Amino acid sequence: MAFRYGRILATLVVLGAIGAGGFLYITRAQPYPEDHWANLGEPDIANGALVFSAGGCVSCHGTVGATGDAKLVLAGGLSLHTVFGTFYAPNISPDET
Repeated sequence: MAFRYGRILATLVVLGAIGAGGFLYITRAQPYPEDHWANLGEPDIANGALVFSAGGCVSCHGTVGATGDAKLVLAGGLSLHTVFGTFYAPNISPDET
């Protein structure tokens, strides 16, 4: 009887190792070729503006206290108070302020 349980356990260990190996193979990092980003074409400014507006990016990443067009400078700084502490939205633009 003990022999049967040992064989079942060994089978489960082997199947687990095969499954783990398959998972690691499927989820491995696959970097893009170096020229992948070179041929993507021109940026679509209208689409970027649509995503920016629909995503509400300015609500968290906009400059604190700014109004009008200055609000579109994504300098961050908005404080989000949580039970884990205060988080500050980061600057996601090239603006250094």
